[in-house]
Amino acid sequence: MFSMDQFCPDNNCKKAGIHDKAFLSASEACRNGELECPVVFYLHGCTGSVTTGAGMSGMKETFFANIAEKHDFVVVFPQTTAASDACWNVGWRGEKGKELEGSKTGHLTYENPQAKTFKKLADALLAN
Repeated sequence: MFSMDQFCPDNNCKKAGIHDKAFLSASEACRNGELECPVVFYLHGCTGSVTTGAGMSGMKETFFANIAEKHDFVVVFPQTTAASDACWNVGWRGEKGKELEGSKTGHLTYENPQAKTFKKLADALLAN
């Protein structure tokens, strides 16, 4: 488990509909920098967040953690907030969020705060 705050816009994950904690799994070679490993984001379905009572079961049932450790890649399990409508691509809030959420394709833009968060996190993982 690690903090997402530094990756969220304005260090405000809640505003982006993202929980301030996420989970990561990787082989030891990926974690210690011995190998440069690909990064995969596992985005759970609506209500699949640890914050909505789903617990860790969604992450465990995918077996991604075991596969990542065995086949040298990094899997990140970001979580949405506990808000009932905080699903990926539609769960952000704030002035920009309302504008994006109100359109059919707003979530598909580079202005999506969740996409910005994932990009910043991926860049940090790949740099280290």
